Amino acid sequence: MKEIRKLDYLDHELLAHNHYPRSYFMREKEKSPFEKILNFIYFLFIAALICLLLFSSKIENIGGDHYWVGRWAYWNKNYQTAIQEFSLEIQLYPTNENAYRYRGLSYFYLQDYPNALQDFEKTLRLDSTQVEIMIKKAVALKNIGEYQKALKELEKAQIKGGDRIIINQYRSEINQLLQTQE
Repeated sequence: MKEIRKLDYLDHELLAHNHYPRSYFMREKEKSPFEKILNFIYFLFIAALICLLLFSSKIENIGGDHYWVGRWAYWNKNYQTAIQEFSLEIQLYPTNENAYRYRGLSYFYLQDYPNALQDFEKTLRLDSTQVEIMIKKAVALKNIGEYQKALKELEKAQIKGGDRIIINQYRSEINQLLQTQE
């Protein structure tokens, strides 16, 4: 609805001589706060829809239902359930590096190092920037007695910008194990 401003005598004179455009006197009524909120929500909905359409090619890496159930199980330290859910997710989306990552971490915390190493390697092939996985891979290699490979993996993690304190701590542990082995 439009609210028309009252015209005073001067405005009549100016309008009569075509000095003001007619739209000057017909302004929209101020919207209520509720209408403003509804417009904002509508704007957010449209923006989210546009983002979904633009980035739909990346949805596979976000993960499906099995991924999120697996994450829930992982954070609740129910690693067996997490492994099952991540395995189902990997069957559906074989390029989801996060599913490999969390399945590998679940194997790692269950001390199943050979399976953890397989998933860590797949994760790093899909995304070579995951320094945390490089460090976990080094620890898994250390735990199965592959000390030289573990040191190489720690070196890669340090080059990628990993936490020097943690890397040096693991490096000194491995060096001590190498000395006792000789």
